[in-house]
Amino acid sequence: MLAACLFVRHALTRWDRFQTNAFDLAFFDQIIFNPSRGEWFQASFIPYNFLGQHVEPILLLFVVPYRLGAGPEVLLVTQAVVAAGAAVPLLF
Repeated sequence: MLAACLFVRHALTRWDRFQTNAFDLAFFDQIIFNPSRGEWFQASFIPYNFLGQHVEPILLLFVVPYRLGAGPEVLLVTQAVVAAGAAVPLLF
């Protein structure tokens, strides 16, 4: 739990200071934002639909929060929590 809190704090601090990795974050932010507005997996980074490259239905979980006004911070928090949670199986 402490690790998750520290990871989240670090990720959001980097976001606030404009130190995030822009390309990957912007790419997936756009891939999730566009379906929340009805443009299913369209992106300006690639000339084809994202589903032609990867089928990642897990991204659909983020569409509703994005529709409600969420942004890349949700992706950063999710990444930090999942990374911290990955250590749990190593304890047992």
